[in-house]
Amino acid sequence: MSAVLVLANIGTIAGADHDRVARFVEQGGVLVRFAGDRMTTNVDDLVPVKLRVAAASRRRAGLAQPQHLAQFPAASPFDGLSVFRRK
Repeated sequence: MSAVLVLANIGTIAGADHDRVARFVEQGGVLVRFAGDRMTTNVDDLVPVKLRVAAASRRRAGLAQPQHLAQFPAASPFDGLSVFRRK
């Protein structure tokens, strides 16, 4: 399988949805999760590492504000996708 599922700031995937996503990953799917404030507590087992608290992590990294995605390079499998920027 060469599919990608992208989730933004969803802390816990529960019930049948969790089971479907887990099967997707077990069968070779790629799960990309962008962390926000909802991912600091009650995170499910579909996150492979313990997440740091967002504000403290940004300060340690010298970032005052969350960083946004850049456009994807031409060689990327994501080339041609639009990057949504919340204002």
